[in-house]
This record gives sequence, structure tokens and C-alpha cells, in this order.
Amino acid sequence: MGVGQDISLGTECEFFFAVALQRVFESKPYTALNRYSYTVLRVNHGVEIYPLTLSDIANNQSYRCDTEDKFLESLETVLTSTKVRKILRSLVSQSES
Repeated sequence: MGVGQDISLGTECEFFFAVALQRVFESKPYTALNRYSYTVLRVNHGVEIYPLTLSDIANNQSYRCDTEDKFLESLETVLTSTKVRKILRSLVSQSES
């Protein structure tokens, strides 16, 4: 998971974090193919957590969440989506090869 803070002078502070699926193989020679990462989602919010925007990178959708309940509902939608499950299965199968 990546976490960051984006600060620009003269504008409101924005915070974000990203969730990625990653596979790493400890093999030699080391190549870029030994490490693969796929960002599934990104969450952006101001100084106050709500409202926040959940960007579903995997399915190219965005959700505005005004409450924790809406955030959890949207998060469940993203993480249980067919595309995310397919990506996860692919990473697991590659790691078992």
C-alpha cells in the first residue's frame, strides 16, 4: 500500500493512499519480470477524511463517499469485482509456477 501527502502552496492539502497487488520472485538473474505490481485503487481526501473519492483503477470507476458506510460499501464492490479477482488469481498462479 502506498501512502502520500500532496501539498501545494495556496491550495487545500490532499492526502491519498493506494492499494496494489504485487508478486515478487526471488530468482537470479533479477529482472523487472521478477517483480510485478498492479494498483487496484486509490483513495483521495482532504484534511477531513469525508468526503473522499475512491478511484477504482482496475475497473476505471470512481466513487464519492460521504460516510464510512458508503466507503466500506464501495471498497467491497472494488475488491470483490470480477476483474480484481481475476488479477489476484493470475498473480497467485504465476507465483506457484
